[in-house]
Amino acid sequence: MADNFIDGPGAEFGIWSYEHLMIEQFKLNSTDAKLVGIIDSEISVVYTTRQFANLLNPANFLIDNANIQFLGSLAIEDVSLMNGTVPTGDQIIISQAVYNELSSGAPIAGPWPKTLDDVPYPVSGVFLGTDMIAIGSDQILEEVRFNVTQNYYVYTSDPDAFVLAMDDDNTTAYNEMDQIALNFRQAMVEVRVTMSIVALVVIGFALIGFYFIMHSSMVSRIYEIAVYRALGMKKSELRISFLVEVLILSTVTSLVGYLVAAYGLIQANDTLIGMFRLFLVNPISVIVGIIIVYLVNLIGGMIPIMLLLRKTPAQILSQYDI
Repeated sequence: MADNFIDGPGAEFGIWSYEHLMIEQFKLNSTDAKLVGIIDSEISVVYTTRQFANLLNPANFLIDNANIQFLGSLAIEDVSLMNGTVPTGDQIIISQAVYNELSSGAPIAGPWPKTLDDVPYPVSGVFLGTDMIAIGSDQILEEVRFNVTQNYYVYTSDPDAFVLAMDDDNTTAYNEMDQIALNFRQAMVEVRVTMSIVALVVIGFALIGFYFIMHSSMVSRIYEIAVYRALGMKKSELRISFLVEVLILSTVTSLVGYLVAAYGLIQANDTLIGMFRLFLVNPISVIVGIIIVYLVNLIGGMIPIMLLLRKTPAQILSQYDI
C-alpha cells in the first residue's frame, strides 16, 4: 500500500519516501490515525490494535425496532456522561436518544446500573447525544457483532478440517474457494454450451459456403466432366481432381483465416479475456482445429461431385442443358 501510494498520488503531494509517509496525518473512516510502521507484505492490509479496529468497525443491532450502533471502549473518551458511571464488565452506556426511546420518556436518574426492557446488558449511565448509540467493552462489541453477522470468512491452512469441525445443525460451513470454483465452472459450462452452439452454426455455414463454391466450379466445367465420363474416365480420377482442388482452396483460404484467428486468440489469452478461459489454445487444439477445417471443407466440397458422378454422361448433359 505504501509503495502504491508513493509511486502514485503521493508524488503529487511531495511524498517520495517512507520517511515522508510516516510524518503525514491519516484518517480511517473519518477517524484520526497515526502511521507507526510499514511492513513488507504481498497483500494490502492495515494492522491496528483491537480497540481501534473495533472503533472503526462498529456493530448494529435492533432493540424494540430501534436501530442502535454499538461502539467499543475507545468511544467512551469522546462522550460526556449525563448521569451514571463508566461501564465495567458486561455493563454498557447509552446515548440520551436511546434512553428516551427505550424508557418511554422516563427521567434520566439512578440508581445505576439499571435494566431496561429488551436491552441484554446492564446500563451504567447515559451520555449526551442525539444519535442512537451504545458503548461497551470490546468483548461485548465483538459478541454483538458475532450475533448479528450471518456470514464469517475464516482464513485457515486446513479448510477441509475446519469445515468438518464447524458444520453442525446451527452452522453451515463450506470452503469458499471451492464454492467460487464450482460457481465458476457452472458458469463456464453455460458459456461453453453457448460457444459450442455458435461454433456449430459457423461450421454449418462454412460447410454450406464451400458446397456452393465447389458446386459453382463444377457447373462451370460440366461439359468437360461429361466428355471425360463419355470417353471412359474413371469416377475415382474425377474425384481425385476435385479433391486436390478442395485441398488447395482450403489451404489458401480457410487455413490462412484459421491460423490468423488462432494467433489472435493466443494474444487474447494474455488479456482479461484469457482469465475466463473461453478458448483453449495450445498446439493440440490448433492441430485439431486444422483437421476440422479440412474435414468440413472436404465434406462440403466433395458433395457436389459425388452427387454428379452418380449420373451417366447423357444424364449430365441433358440435366444441365449443355
